[in-house]
Amino acid sequence: MIAELASIALAAGEGEYDVSPFAAAACTSSGRIPVPHNMGRVLVGGLPGSVEPAGLLYPMPPVRLITAHHDLGPAAQARLAADLREIELVAVAASARRTGVGSALLDAAHALAADDHVRVLLAKVAAQDFPVLRWWRHRGYTLARPGQDVRLHLQPPVTCHDGHDSYRLAVHPLTGTVTEDRLLHVRSGRQV
Repeated sequence: MIAELASIALAAGEGEYDVSPFAAAACTSSGRIPVPHNMGRVLVGGLPGSVEPAGLLYPMPPVRLITAHHDLGPAAQARLAADLREIELVAVAASARRTGVGSALLDAAHALAADDHVRVLLAKVAAQDFPVLRWWRHRGYTLARPGQDVRLHLQPPVTCHDGHDSYRLAVHPLTGTVTEDRLLHVRSGRQV
């Protein structure tokens, strides 16, 4: 079932993916998957009274963003890996949609991120998938416009974007405020 859920999440993307290595990794080591710069974590949820998985959410360090900032050096990349999580995959089985499974998984991801002292959560969302965009917004995420840069006021500060490939960046600081002007500025941390 994990492979089926991963296939649902990847169906919106382009190309064919072999999800069996992901599914195998998700079923071992408590769902922890080693990735560059840290660990990914597969979260699986189901409907009450059922043992079948009905949803999957996969937060991990934003590997492409961290790797793109190689000029900052390994120590700065390690800080970024500690401060950021990208929700790489979200999938809910058709029979379980609108039951709260996806929201419960996102809540669990937020709790894990808070426990790990993560400061900002990111997700890339298909720009034309309006129901999914509304879902992210309803859960407190700020959506950048297509092609809009997002400046993350972390240490070190970084700017990221949606890849300019028909996706939008959804951003949720676990602490701090979000303000919007020419760039979408995300401030994370205690405000002075």
